[in-house]
Amino acid sequence: MQREERRLLIVGRDSAELAFLKSSLEPRGYTVVGTAPGEGVWRALEQLSPQLVAIDVQRGLEDPLEDLVRIKEMMPSDVFVPVVALYPEKIPADIIRGFQHGADDFLIRPFELFELILRLEVLWRMKALQGQILATNRHLQSLAVTDDLTGLCNQGEFKRRLAQELRRVGRFDVPVTVIFFDCDHFKRVNDTVGHAVGSHVLKEIARLLTANLRVTDVLCRYGGDEFILCLPGCGLERGLETAERIRLLVKMSVFRLGSAEVSLTLSMGVEVSTRAAPLELDVLLARADAALYRAKALGRDRVCTPLIVHPPAVAGSGEGTPT
Repeated sequence: MQREERRLLIVGRDSAELAFLKSSLEPRGYTVVGTAPGEGVWRALEQLSPQLVAIDVQRGLEDPLEDLVRIKEMMPSDVFVPVVALYPEKIPADIIRGFQHGADDFLIRPFELFELILRLEVLWRMKALQGQILATNRHLQSLAVTDDLTGLCNQGEFKRRLAQELRRVGRFDVPVTVIFFDCDHFKRVNDTVGHAVGSHVLKEIARLLTANLRVTDVLCRYGGDEFILCLPGCGLERGLETAERIRLLVKMSVFRLGSAEVSLTLSMGVEVSTRAAPLELDVLLARADAALYRAKALGRDRVCTPLIVHPPAVAGSGEGTPT
């Protein structure tokens, strides 16, 4: 089985040693780039995106650990890039300082090639384990903020992101619109064709809307068949236009699973927070929710605003205009 490539950056001033290490390590599966300290390090980091680093800590420099510190600073915070420091002599204070500045292992010169290879093998295993831990943490974080049925963000994550947008309303005079909506008579779907089809329909609605929204828009399954959408940078007029577009998109769609075919309509409530008329998170959600229930009361399959001074709501086809 072919060994996985391992990208190794070696930082040192001895060009003959760099060439020797490169020729010795590349047959063992390493892609090696050697460079002198200083500017060459930054070019090598961009060129190679190393997975391992070996750095020669030279005495007599103004700060022999400066390159080590900068390498660690330039690496992505969510990626573990192990560094082995190569010291010219065994001075405990220097070795301790190296670990404090980001070294993960060390070797004292002179050393045999096999010692460096073993150190790199151990660091590679550490990197693999760290990668597994980071992947597990990312997965757990995703589960914590994601609705398990639709893959949309869940209610807690939605509120966190909406709170961020509301802070921008006052700071940068950027409006944010919220649209609350649910599926009209959705219980009939579950009762007539079953919960499996109902779940499929919700997933398909999530997929359909995600494909037709901006990357910056935040769509959430709020619970059951109820969804909520945050539109950063959108005032009420654009929010109403977006809601009407979504309403028509779902109304014209047929959702199928096996022999079952389902058509749906949406009732939608829209509210906005602006610098001139700021709303706190709970108030904004409550007013959008009230607008949704107003749409229900006026016959469903429509878009409404709350009963406040705002431009008139956009009505669904053939249902009359809410007043």
